[in-house]
Amino acid sequence: MIDQALTPDDVPAPAIATILAEREAQTARWGVQRHSWPEWLTILTEEVGEAATAANHAYWTPGCEGEDRLTPLRVELVQVAAVAVAIIEHIEELTRSPV
Repeated sequence: MIDQALTPDDVPAPAIATILAEREAQTARWGVQRHSWPEWLTILTEEVGEAATAANHAYWTPGCEGEDRLTPLRVELVQVAAVAVAIIEHIEELTRSPV
């Protein structure tokens, strides 16, 4: 896990700040999650599937135009990235050298 909280001023782009906020929301909702690697990949794949559904909807739905058509896709991609970060945090926790 991140040793100290980052603020939006500490990150290079609003997208990264959004991902960090989603990670915080996930931890607040479910607590610190520790899964087996197959379970992690199942969770990540489920999120990718939701992003694919949102992408197809944004592309193929008639009359779906403007920024609003991409909002659900962005939301899902933020969740994909946040889950990937959670997996990386888990790996780092397990591989961190004792100080």
